[in-house]
Amino acid sequence: FVMTIDKKQTSKAVKALSEFLENRKKEGKTQLIDDHDYFDLQIMLQKSLGEAKNNPVLFNVPNGFYDVDTVDICVFTKDPQKEYRSMFKKEFPNVKVIGLSKLRSNYKTYESKRKLVATYDLFFAEKAILPMLSPLLGKAFFVRKKHPAGIVIREGSIETTMESALQSTRFIKGSGLCLSVRVGHSGQSPDEVTENIESVMKQLLDKYLDGSWDEILSLNIKSTN
Repeated sequence: FVMTIDKKQTSKAVKALSEFLENRKKEGKTQLIDDHDYFDLQIMLQKSLGEAKNNPVLFNVPNGFYDVDTVDICVFTKDPQKEYRSMFKKEFPNVKVIGLSKLRSNYKTYESKRKLVATYDLFFAEKAILPMLSPLLGKAFFVRKKHPAGIVIREGSIETTMESALQSTRFIKGSGLCLSVRVGHSGQSPDEVTENIESVMKQLLDKYLDGSWDEILSLNIKSTN
């Protein structure tokens, strides 16, 4: 017996949650009507996936939910910062670029790191410098679970790289039995969110559980609001 996602049941659950959130907004119990609520998939396991990792893994989704015009993005790069800023300005200008030296010198205090993590929605970093970032970013990023996802930055392919990153969701591997990963928002149709859930679960199972559902106890969808 091979367990799979029940598309019909999943879509019904997403629709019910969307309708509940819409009714709450009409009653004035949540944020502005135009704002979307993000949906997170909670995955209950029978046993841990092992050692926790701070840096997120990117899982591509068929229906992206991050819009470059509405999310604030920060990218950490190698030095010299000036060169990387110039590259991004030509290919993908809607981001903040911070080089390693500037990160070390301008964001020393906990307060400065707290402001940095609160200013941007998504953080990315060159894969080569990821090991150096944890001590520089510190507790402020750990608490908010906003460590940068690794990307490869090459001149001429930055736009493609960033578009692919925005067409992905971020999975942070925890050591506990309850994992969470974002799968969509209330502005998307139930079928779109369901397709994202299918895609995320396939990638997660293939990467960590040899494609098997045996260690999955349950799946739940919840709103971040």
